[in-house]
Amino acid sequence: MLSMRTVNFWWVLLHLIILSVEDFREHQLSMPVILELGGTGLVYGWYTGHQPQIGLGLSLLFMGAVTQEKIGYGDGYLMFALGMWLSCSELLQLFLLGIGFLSLYGICTQKKELPMVPFLTAAYLLGGWI
Repeated sequence: MLSMRTVNFWWVLLHLIILSVEDFREHQLSMPVILELGGTGLVYGWYTGHQPQIGLGLSLLFMGAVTQEKIGYGDGYLMFALGMWLSCSELLQLFLLGIGFLSLYGICTQKKELPMVPFLTAAYLLGGWI
């Protein structure tokens, strides 16, 4: 029988994969997918007593406004939604590892504009195996 943690992992991963494909192809994220992830995470939080982590998502939304969307609003909304599922330390680990992967890839390819979600997805997978 699958544990609740395993089901949650696969649920979040499914959404990250869908959003990764969109971000890679179109450089924008589907708000309905993000809302579904955040909404189900909110229900999960009510059910389990998990405290939502909204600080990082709000920070990215603020940074998106300040940088005229060099950091897209979709990334901020996604981190906000992921905060419904992940603890503060898990969310910060995911973000920092994803940014590390993104930076390394950007340095190696000399590209300045890259989709963030595929690198967050890789970080989430790595975090699930550690």
